[in-house]
Amino acid sequence: MLSVIVSCKKEELEEITEDFGIVEGFLTTGEGDNPLVGFPLFVVSPSGIVGQTFTDPSGFYQIQFKIKEDETNPFSLVLGSHDVTGFEYCRGISVEFLLFQPQINETTVLDNIFVPRAAQLVPRAVNSDQFGEDDTLSFEVTWDGKSVYFDTCEKSTDFPFDQSSSQSDTIQVAANIPLLLRTTSVKNGVRSETTETITLQTGEIIDYDVVFE
Repeated sequence: MLSVIVSCKKEELEEITEDFGIVEGFLTTGEGDNPLVGFPLFVVSPSGIVGQTFTDPSGFYQIQFKIKEDETNPFSLVLGSHDVTGFEYCRGISVEFLLFQPQINETTVLDNIFVPRAAQLVPRAVNSDQFGEDDTLSFEVTWDGKSVYFDTCEKSTDFPFDQSSSQSDTIQVAANIPLLLRTTSVKNGVRSETTETITLQTGEIIDYDVVFE
């Protein structure tokens, strides 16, 4: 997994006249069709950060960067930074990244990338006192990644039968788009499943009953 710490401080790169690459595209948020404005992006080569910018009022970005002759591995386009909060990344980390293979002295155009605002769910097991030793209860939330890079995003949690608390950790999810919630129970060897679709607003936090039945 990529490990990189970035900040929002913008630095001017020296003029690049040869052996360069360009990556460009658009970022959206909201329901997937609103431009994401002023969002930081970084290009990371195998040797470190080589370029950075912010999206413009239309959500467009373009980054020019150097390419060394011996850098044959894919580069990374890093979305966001550790001091930019309130967004939900599909992989569930504090920044998101995409791998791409730049071409020397050419422009790489990436498809639209969706970066939703964040909301939070707190799943709580109902009837957890009825758990038997071989019973299980699990909860899963999925949403459309609205991107060729993240077709479907998914997060889940399990409630073990011997837990002392019926509440799980808070799950950060995407706001302003439909979330598919799936509860799966196995009780006395019989499996049952229920689903529900909800949409949360930016910054909203709700408790959600996960029913064991």
